[in-house]
Amino acid sequence: DRQVLESGRQMHWSNLRLTDSRGRERTHNVHKVPLRDAQGGGVQGLLCVSEDVTELRRAEEELRGSQRLLRLVTDAVPHNIYVKDLDGRFLMVNRAMAAFHAVSAESMLGRRTREMPAPPPEQGRRLEAMDAEVVRAGHMLQWSRVTVTNAAGNTSFRRLHKLPLRDDAGRIQAVVGISEDITQEVRTE
Repeated sequence: DRQVLESGRQMHWSNLRLTDSRGRERTHNVHKVPLRDAQGGGVQGLLCVSEDVTELRRAEEELRGSQRLLRLVTDAVPHNIYVKDLDGRFLMVNRAMAAFHAVSAESMLGRRTREMPAPPPEQGRRLEAMDAEVVRAGHMLQWSRVTVTNAAGNTSFRRLHKLPLRDDAGRIQAVVGISEDITQEVRTE
């Protein structure tokens, strides 16, 4: 309080740890503003607003934990996994998918298949058409043998599973895709 009163400047503290009357540690965002007299002169007092953000910070940490778990699980799977929005932009990709395109997972976010180094344009258009077909169908579709070329120019056979991702109201929000490399199976046949 003294700093605000003496300096005449507002101050803000984020994630300040305070103990409440029951002895529990809480997290607050605190904002203090000097109150001046009617003539705009000296500081006559201060206004303090303290917002308890303990539950918000706890929820944010739980969300980060869930995101880390999802990342660990999807990256452990050897198949390409992705989520695309209804405009065909990547919302999430796993490590295998990024490696297939020879880029980082982060660099794929917000981009479409046709904007990636692989596959070639005609294959990219076909894969995007499959995504649109899933949205139209409204349920999971599978393609048992699709030829796809990666960023290194290597062609592989893939088994594709694509399904619509729905929100709580049942509206399709995205398309989830899983691409399994079946090249060895095909060569064995």
